[in-house]
This record gives sequence, C-alpha cells and structure tokens, in this order.
Amino acid sequence: MDATMPGGSMKAPPVVLLNHTMNGDTLMPPNNNSKDDPSILIDPVGCDPSPLDASFDSGGANSLVDDVDGVTVSDDSDLDDFDVIDMDYSPMEIEESIAETKIAMDLFYNNQFEEAKAYIKPLRNRGVYPAFGHGMIVYMQAGLTFTADEVKVAMKSLRECSVVCQRFRKNHSVAASISHIVVPPNYDKYSEEECHAELIYAECLLLRAVLTFIQDENFVNFVRGGWKVRCCFQCYKECLRILNSRKWKTEELRAQFDGGVKLGIGMFSLFISMLPARILRLLEFVGFHGDKQYGLSCLEQSRVTGSLRSEMASCVILAYHTFLVILLTNDECDLKYSMKVVESCLEKYPNGLIFMFYNARIAEIQGNLDEAVSIFEDCVNMQHAWRQFHHACFWELMWCHMLSLRWDKALIYVRLLKRESVWSKCTYTLFNAAVLEMCTKTKEATTLQRDVNELSVAKLYAEVPTLKMRLAGKSLPLEKYAISKSKKFAKIGPSPLPGLELMYIWNGFSVLSQKPELFEPITRLVDEALAEIADYTYPDNKALIYMIKGVCLRYTPNSDGQHLLEAERYFNMVMELDKFIQFDRFLLPNTLVELALVYLETGRYPEARRLLNRAKSKYEKFSLESRLHFRVHSSLAEIDRRTQQPPTDSPSHFGNGNNGSDKSHSRRGSEVNPLTWVRQLLK
Repeated sequence: MDATMPGGSMKAPPVVLLNHTMNGDTLMPPNNNSKDDPSILIDPVGCDPSPLDASFDSGGANSLVDDVDGVTVSDDSDLDDFDVIDMDYSPMEIEESIAETKIAMDLFYNNQFEEAKAYIKPLRNRGVYPAFGHGMIVYMQAGLTFTADEVKVAMKSLRECSVVCQRFRKNHSVAASISHIVVPPNYDKYSEEECHAELIYAECLLLRAVLTFIQDENFVNFVRGGWKVRCCFQCYKECLRILNSRKWKTEELRAQFDGGVKLGIGMFSLFISMLPARILRLLEFVGFHGDKQYGLSCLEQSRVTGSLRSEMASCVILAYHTFLVILLTNDECDLKYSMKVVESCLEKYPNGLIFMFYNARIAEIQGNLDEAVSIFEDCVNMQHAWRQFHHACFWELMWCHMLSLRWDKALIYVRLLKRESVWSKCTYTLFNAAVLEMCTKTKEATTLQRDVNELSVAKLYAEVPTLKMRLAGKSLPLEKYAISKSKKFAKIGPSPLPGLELMYIWNGFSVLSQKPELFEPITRLVDEALAEIADYTYPDNKALIYMIKGVCLRYTPNSDGQHLLEAERYFNMVMELDKFIQFDRFLLPNTLVELALVYLETGRYPEARRLLNRAKSKYEKFSLESRLHFRVHSSLAEIDRRTQQPPTDSPSHFGNGNNGSDKSHSRRGSEVNPLTWVRQLLK
C-alpha cells in the first residue's frame, strides 16, 4: 500500500492503543518510549498511576487496558473497533484544530445536528479538538436516549478521542513522574498542543466515566468509573496549575484553555457542593471538594471567555438554575441571571433549539405557561432530525398543561411519550394513569367517559411494574415510586389527587405560586377534596390531602403570617397519622421538611434544624429518599447561612497556582486529614 496521500503528504503510521505481548495472562508494556513512536503510551501526568488499574483487568488473554484509567476492552469485536485508529493525514496546528471545531459547533448550535457530525467526523483523528467535538456531539445524542446502541457509539467515539489525546500529551518517564510529586514541573516546556491535550483528556475521562456507570452493571465497572472520575479531577487540578503558571503563545490559546479548565472545575465544585453531607464528607476524604459559589463563579468565567466551551458553560448554568435548583433544593433559582445567560446565547444563535428550550423553561418557571407552550411548540416544529429532542419538549409541554389544569391536553403529550420515548416507559405510564384519573374528576366528564377512564386507569396501573428498567445496574428511583403507586392502587383504589401529588414531587407549586390565576384553581381543587375527606377510608389518602393543603397554605401570600400557622396545623395532622399510613410512607419525611420550611420562614431555626435531622435519620427506604436528602442538605445550608455558621468548603482547595509553585501540587496535600474526617463522620 502506498505510503503517500493525494497531494504528496506522508501518511502517518497507525496509532495503536498499546503495544503489548502476552505472557500467560500478563500484559507487557511497550519498550519504546520515544516521542516519535506512534504507539500510545501509559502517561501518568494529571492522574495517579495505581495498581488498581491492573487488578481491574480480569479478562485474561482477551482483555486489554487501553490507558492509565484502566478502561478494559473485553471482547474481540471491541478490539476490532478500538485497537487501531488509522491516521490518514498529518496533524493540524492547534489554531486550525480549534477553528474547524468551531465551525462544527456553530452548525450544531444552529440545529444542523447531522451536518455538524458529518463535518467534524473526517477531522477527528487530526487533532484533539475535532476529536472532542465529534465525541461531544455523539455523547449528547446518546444522552437524549441512553439506549444501548447510542451509548456504545458514544463510548467508541470518546475512546477514539482519548487515543488522539494520548498521541499529543506530554510523555514522562517513571522517574520524572515521581519527581513531580515533590518538585513541580516547568510547564513552559509543555507545547500548546500538549497542554490542550491534557485538558481534553480530562474532559474525555469525565464523559467516559458517566457512560461506564450506565453501560455496565457489575461492581468492578462501578469502581472503574469512580476511579476515572478521580483521575479526571486530578487532571483538572493539574490543568489549573498549567493555566496559571506558564507563558502562552497567544491570548486566544490561553482563553480556550481557561474556558475548559474553569468549566471542569466549576462543574465539579458546584455539583459536589449539592450532595448530602454524609456523601460530601466521604468525597472530601478521597480528595474531592465542593463550593457552590466558587463553582458558579468558575462557570461564569468560562462562559464569558468566548471559547469553544462558552456555550457548554451556559448550558450547565441554565441546567443548574432551571432544573437542579428546582428539583433538588428548596432554594429560589436566579431567573434574572438565567435570562441574561440565555439572551446572550440567543443573540448568537437566534434559532438555536437548545437555547430556545431553556428560554421556554424560564418562561414556565415564571408562570408564563402560554408563552412557554408557544416556544416549546416552535422547538418541536423547527427540526426533525433528532426526534429525541422532541421528547424533551413533549415532557415540558405536558407539565405546562398539567400546571394549567388542562388535563386533556396534557394527556396528549404523555401518551406520545409513552409510545415513542424509551427513557422510562414505567414513569410515563404512571403519568398517563394519573392524568387520566384527573380527567375523570373534571366536571365536564360524562358518566360514560368516567367509566371508560376508570377501566383504562386500572389497566395502566397494572402495566406499570412490567415496564421497569435498570440503569447502571440499579432501578430508577422514579420507577420505584411508580411501582409503589401501582401497588397502592391495587390495594386501596384511586388516589384523591394523583396529578397534584406529581406536581408536589416535581416542585410544581413553586411555579404555581408565581401567578395567582394559576394558584387559585389548584387551591379550589384541594378544598373540594378536603370537603370530601370523610369519604376516604384509608389514612394514606387523608394524609396526602392534608399535606397538599399545607403546601398550598405555605405558598399563599399573607402579610399577617396566618397562612403559615394554618399550614403548620395541617402538617401536624399528617404526622398524627404516622402509625396508620401503610403505602405512602414518603409523605411523612416530606411533611417534616415542609414543616421545617415553615419554621425556617418564621425564624425558628433550632426547631427547623431538629425537624430536618429527624426527617433524614428517622425514616429510610421510602420512595425518592435521595431527592429528599438533597432538599434537607440545601435547607440545612440555608440555616447555616442565616445563622452565619462558617462555611465548610473553600475555593483554596483547588490552589491558585499563581507562581507555579503551589504547595497543593502534592496530591496528598489536597486531601483532608483522615482523623478529622472520621471525627466528623462520627458526629
């Protein structure tokens, strides 16, 4: 085969994941560590080499460890896919690599999803940025479905990206790697390509870790995924030191690197800070640290760099404020800041579906449901290449109509989701049953419609347990909740307010409280159920009505605070039924949290803290337990803030690295004292 390409350029040799020879079940590393050797080397820069990597690989002669993080290719077909990537052309300069990737990402954000993928795919072996751009597009496509085929394609693309990164990363001898633990390296000796390869390698590790958790169900892969995350975290800290201690060829290259580092560290710091205290202490013990304000600050710095990651940072910020804050905390999302972010993105991409989606989501949170419906419908009509994106819009359209009590229209979208989406048919079936129940309760429904709907509802509830799926070897919490509602229906029949129960779980009352015209019909519906409470025999149904009535009162504006006293009374009525509730045990800890929020609002902080700790410690193994623990964690943090308790985390955990001699370069120096951690855990 001719070694030259059209145009006379030389064809680079194939890149091999790892030159190896087999000696029984032992993998032998390559002998040639030269920079010019096309083979991918094991490179410990940015993450600690560990004997765990070898112990994870238990596949004998058919297994292959492809890099330092211990990813294993476990069958012959995978070896065919990943053992060799044929490099057909010379590498790009880093500036050209960034420019080409920018073109592809512009296509992507302008809704030309397939065109973007087709443009970047032929370039993915020529530089780290095209490789990562292609991997990101495929990853986002897989993230909309999480089907096995899509996940496998995404994993393959990210592995290819890791191979390209390894080709460009700085190679170190074992002696040099050990010496760097004591003496920081001179980062000015790193080329621009080597610095950016280190950053993108960290980004690939993080994305591959997520897919590892999803793709495989055995314990070894969970450990491997966790190890990847830790390696990624160490890589980002290494990149932060590189950012602050070296001289850059151009300001553009520094801005691109800065955007990526701040995005990664910001995500780590923000999301770790949201975790419940017990998990947070464990993560601190192994070297992770979280700080919400520092994380948000890093993400904002990444957003304004104008780099390739600016839009990614914007998406993370918007996802945090418009989804995570509402679903997992009791905080108010910063809608003013979110509007500023989304408007800056729409100014650049006026018809970008991703940013239009977030714009509609902000309108929904503000209670402008008709405006939100109009934008979501535009999003559906503007592209048809990625049907999965339609499903995300259908989900939000369903919620807009549910919050408006337009149950018949909500039913249209939940049926579409149940028929088309593969994400969680079990959950969609529960929603279908609940919305249909609410249609049955409307005054407009005829007797015949009620009879037909009741039969359909019973059939749907019976179908729920048969649709259970597993993700990362675990049942989904929402599906566990759906199955518990199915069992309850089979035992005691219909629930009094199934649609409003779902609204509460998704924190829909915070949206309804924004507009009196939305909140008043909900209040009337609850009052009607309360008037008929004597008709409900089972304590579970009575407790649900009392709790939702209390939540309505907590959100009712009232200058004299009388509504909070009434809310407290209804929450206490729920707790009086503690010993009698059989199926909906989740109501009890949630009611304690709601009562604690009443105390928090009235300044009774010790009582609020006591109830929150009681909700966390007394009740266990109830539906959506983890979600409640997130809410408890955020409420305790709010009490600490109001009572001016000292913060437990600090941005200094990441080090400033201003002069390249950051003492936190030692990996041991970034971790907490084990004895201190044990004392905290015992407390």
